[in-house]
Amino acid sequence: MSEVLLLHCDGVDASTDFPDASSSAHVVTAQNDAQVDTAEKKFGSGSALFDGTGDYLTAPASTDWVLDADFTIDFRYRPTVTPIDNEFFVGTGNNSGTPSGSWLFIRHQSTGFMYFIVNGTGNVGAVWNPVGGTWYHVAATREGTDVKIFIDGTILDSGTISGGITSNSILYIGIGSNLNDPLNGRIDEVRILKGEAAWTANFTPPTAPYGLISIISVEQIEHLEYDSAGNQHWPGAVKIFYTLGS
Repeated sequence: MSEVLLLHCDGVDASTDFPDASSSAHVVTAQNDAQVDTAEKKFGSGSALFDGTGDYLTAPASTDWVLDADFTIDFRYRPTVTPIDNEFFVGTGNNSGTPSGSWLFIRHQSTGFMYFIVNGTGNVGAVWNPVGGTWYHVAATREGTDVKIFIDGTILDSGTISGGITSNSILYIGIGSNLNDPLNGRIDEVRILKGEAAWTANFTPPTAPYGLISIISVEQIEHLEYDSAGNQHWPGAVKIFYTLGS
């Protein structure tokens, strides 16, 4: 498993800094009026605000966006109002089907369908009608050729996409690569995992931001000690840290 993007979208109000907390440390650039908003957030101190007039984030072209095996893409979404237009969430492509081998998460207003699309290969999608002012957990996973979309931990749709996601184009958040279908709302806790489908059945969405936790062995647990303040210690143990994946 490799976590190649993790945006907590925290910071001071109106900041345009969106550091990537994954090991890839991609440079994420805020375009137009995309900014941190501290008034509404799912976790932490803020979320990414897009006003529906062309605000978006970009990360440079990278092989990290080539999803040629199992993967997980998930984020939190809060529409400002009940959507009345197409809204693009995240991806390397656009609603016009280019470039070939790119991928995108988009909701089509005309059909009400929430889609995960691989341009030139196929798509998975079903009707979803989000309500303005409500936070949702949105995810797509692939295990083998089986792709699923989840809303708040419940499978919205599933299907087969056998073709590879081969495009390493610029990653867009909040607008398509052709600068159409702008998002009107907030995004928080954006994550891309390569090499793992974190969820393949209905699940309970995470209740805290993704972060570092320690792994301890059974032997270490047996030697667990507490100091006078109640803090845990593993004498002589080396802690291994990894990024929480579910």
